[in-house]
Amino acid sequence: PNRVGPYGLLQPLADVLKLLSKESYKPEAAVPVLWAIAPALVILSATATLAIIPFGIHTPALVGVLVMLAKIVLLICFFIWVRATLPRLRYDQLMSLCWKVLLPLATLNVLVTAVLVVVL
Repeated sequence: PNRVGPYGLLQPLADVLKLLSKESYKPEAAVPVLWAIAPALVILSATATLAIIPFGIHTPALVGVLVMLAKIVLLICFFIWVRATLPRLRYDQLMSLCWKVLLPLATLNVLVTAVLVVVL
């Protein structure tokens, strides 16, 4: 069953028990020490990334961070869309477009925004 308890409230507990009781799979060529500490390194890097983002009641809104993440997602979607639409366009050509067109546009965006903030 994929639901445990009323409304699936005990499902996380069932998932943890299943995870702990499963047999561990380790590839033959894996380095044992790295295989053992890899999950901790992933958690550490994710936590370190979240540690620099200011959360709390006294911090300003995270609108800037969310806008930046939205722009990154839009750029990735643009990459996927262009690659699917024009299959002959290679990724190095797409990166060249980013360096020669999109990066100068982004720099111009920063400069225009700075001027508008100072003037207005």
